[in-house]
Amino acid sequence: MSKYLPRGLRDTFNEAYEDPALLSHRTAVSLLDVRLKELLERLETGEAGSLYGDLQSVWTELQAGFREGDPGVIRQAMDRMGVLVQRGMRNEETWGEIQSVLGEQARAAALEWRRMVELRQVLTLEEGMGIITTIMESIVRHVPDPQARSRISNDIESVLGPAGERES
Repeated sequence: MSKYLPRGLRDTFNEAYEDPALLSHRTAVSLLDVRLKELLERLETGEAGSLYGDLQSVWTELQAGFREGDPGVIRQAMDRMGVLVQRGMRNEETWGEIQSVLGEQARAAALEWRRMVELRQVLTLEEGMGIITTIMESIVRHVPDPQARSRISNDIESVLGPAGERES
């Protein structure tokens, strides 16, 4: 899939695809993640303050143009205001697209979760603890050396965390 993406998006796609934290139909969520990053980059930094400050400045110019009856100032202020309104609209459209992408990403992750559950690729905590208990009981039965059993127990605890932290 990534070979069809523009070169600049390919690395971002591959990073997202390899990210183990993404619960998804991997390709769909990876592409949506690329799109989301692209949209976020499109937003103006400091958009609200800058845009509203610029609008305030143009509004002041427009009022001065009306007070002085100067059509040139009024025309320039109106042109600048039009540019600012368009800039604001582009930001609003981008935010709308971001919301849409986030919704699509959530739906894709939910589909993947459902698929994993249906394929029984997900364990409940109870099932996981049952497996660990069985392994530990087997170790106790078949590994006579208490120091070796202790080291094995420490290795397992290093993955799971201390027992007190798991029980909460």
